[in-house]
Amino acid sequence: FLVPCPNKCKKKEVAREMMQEHLENECMRQDLCCPFSTYGCEFSGRKKQLKEHIAEKQLNHMEILCSAVKQGDKNQEKQQKQILEMEKKLVGVERRVGGLENLFGPQLVWRIDNYQEKLAEAKAGKKATIFSPPFLTNRHGYKLALSACLYGDGKFRGQYMSLFACICKGENDALLAWPFAYKLTFQLIDQCEDVSARKNIVYTVTPNPCKENRPFLGRPLGERNASFGAARFAELDAIGKLDYIKDDTMYVKVTVDLENLLPLRTIMPLCNVPISTELNWSKSTSGMVLGAFFWGYTCTQFLGGYLADRVGGEFVVTMAAFGWAAVTMVHPLLPWLSDDPSVLLSAFLLCRVLTGACQGFHYPGMSSLMAHRVQLKERAYTWSVGSCGAHVGTLLCGSVGSLIVGSYGWRAAFIVIGLCGLTWAFVVRSTLLRRRQRVIDYAVTADQPVGSSTSGGQQAAVASPIDQHQLLLEDTMQQKEREADKLARKLSTESKAVAAAAAGEREGVPWGAVVRSPAFWAMIVGHFAHANSFFILLSWIPTYFHDNFPDARAWVFNVVPWMVTIPASLGSGLLADWLLRKRLSVTTVRKLLEGTSLLLTALFLYLLCHTHSYAQSLACMALAICACGFHNSGILVNPHDLLPAHGGALFGVMNIFGAVPGFVGVYMVGHILETTKSWPAVFLNTAAICVVGAVVYLAFGSGKRIRLR
Repeated sequence: FLVPCPNKCKKKEVAREMMQEHLENECMRQDLCCPFSTYGCEFSGRKKQLKEHIAEKQLNHMEILCSAVKQGDKNQEKQQKQILEMEKKLVGVERRVGGLENLFGPQLVWRIDNYQEKLAEAKAGKKATIFSPPFLTNRHGYKLALSACLYGDGKFRGQYMSLFACICKGENDALLAWPFAYKLTFQLIDQCEDVSARKNIVYTVTPNPCKENRPFLGRPLGERNASFGAARFAELDAIGKLDYIKDDTMYVKVTVDLENLLPLRTIMPLCNVPISTELNWSKSTSGMVLGAFFWGYTCTQFLGGYLADRVGGEFVVTMAAFGWAAVTMVHPLLPWLSDDPSVLLSAFLLCRVLTGACQGFHYPGMSSLMAHRVQLKERAYTWSVGSCGAHVGTLLCGSVGSLIVGSYGWRAAFIVIGLCGLTWAFVVRSTLLRRRQRVIDYAVTADQPVGSSTSGGQQAAVASPIDQHQLLLEDTMQQKEREADKLARKLSTESKAVAAAAAGEREGVPWGAVVRSPAFWAMIVGHFAHANSFFILLSWIPTYFHDNFPDARAWVFNVVPWMVTIPASLGSGLLADWLLRKRLSVTTVRKLLEGTSLLLTALFLYLLCHTHSYAQSLACMALAICACGFHNSGILVNPHDLLPAHGGALFGVMNIFGAVPGFVGVYMVGHILETTKSWPAVFLNTAAICVVGAVVYLAFGSGKRIRLR
């Protein structure tokens, strides 16, 4: 099909499909743009004119092209700079995103709108339970959902708001460990505008991954498992008092703790939750079982020190370790004794008392061992090294023990800890006995003339008429006598007293002189103040951070404070020994380190009352516990200074008073929190006791021996 050329060129008609080619290549009347128009040439004309233009304007075209290339280079440099800036910004954004992920962790904030309407429906029984949207604990983690009974569930209906969690069927269930064993923290958010005045309602649920709880914690077979959580989450009366409901909206938050680390150095508190769940114990019953440890622990303090001074600290320490390790391994067998709850409770109480009684021998035995085996100028550091085992146990039992409980149950944890205790006792017993035997052999050899023996053959050799042998033996005997005289001159007065005590050349503990000594009572007051702060921090750190910073990583605040106290304890021992070698008096060294410990602890507890961020609170808490480490080179070695021959007995009496805060102080903190709900009140009271202990010890403490007459 032919059509006329629109430019009316010589070729009047062109095939329709060839028209475009004709206009571009053949038509002499078609206006064309210069090929360099892209770079700035504005010429346009017919084909013949274009050819002439290109031929005439080559230089102009080259200039245009060069300027375009230069401009292109500039644009390229500019774009490269922009790309580099974007890459830097992207790295910063990735870091911030990663930081936010690490800070908040797996959680859900559930907004409940139209609260009053939904509460009315729950009261009427139309819709007693409402459900949240599901969420994942991490990208490939567990799928969970919340359910809330706004008017309460079951027997708590009309009294409490109930909040539960349920495990939903997820795409990644085949990749996960079952049963679910991670701690959940529920929060009812206080919407007060003043952030520092908010009082969130916090409830922690620790699942017990036993067989009986598989319907709740096992891998879902249907769409979701049965729900578990807090039937008494929040009192209905308390919800209306503060700003939990604002603009008819409530916010509920749940956080999943994927670390599950606890600051525990004893196995029973670690397993308390699963045992309580299995045996259906209440909070008061669980507290009674935990506190039973201190009943036995307090009763054997003096006895441990007395026996250690009489028969040797190495015997008391190792036998006590064999005892508590064996009792620890008995705990998993107790649920099989009887089906009667009262019998089971009595059995657990008895085992806890026996465990505490056996461990009550440990520190007095160690104290006596230090007094008889370690020189004064090395005693502080040696004791600090030994005391660090408690902090290492806090870290290992809290981390490894948590993993064992989560993977194999609480029974396996008791067995593993018991076996570790038996192994430690056997190794220490063998080591101490070998060293003691070498000391005895050396003492016997030094007392006998060289060449003497009970063997008849050796007597004949000494009586030999060969003069060379006789001269050699006489020279050797004289050399040994000179060495013995030199060693005797080096023995300090303390070493002689200790040696005399070891030989039985001593009488009973002079309690009359001890009780009349102000230094003895100052030591007890200072030790009580330290023990009060230490036990309170040990027991209440998790609760404090869960109440005030529920989004914080549990492994951080459960591990960091106990890690920093280890170098502090070791450093204080080195410092004390160095000061003694510089000829400072024992009294000055003990007061310096103990005053530092108690006053710094009080200072950081006071500062803890005025912190407003997680980092500040963690730093103050860690430094307060770090300051406690200086106590190991202060009052803890003071009994050896006051009465070296009876250091174990003196330490036992002191530790009886130190054990009292383990059940009295910790209980009083719970009472204060229940009545006032004020953490500053707890920390200020504890700091005040530390200051009183420091003042009393600095005024009346001493490192001199108690005068017996």
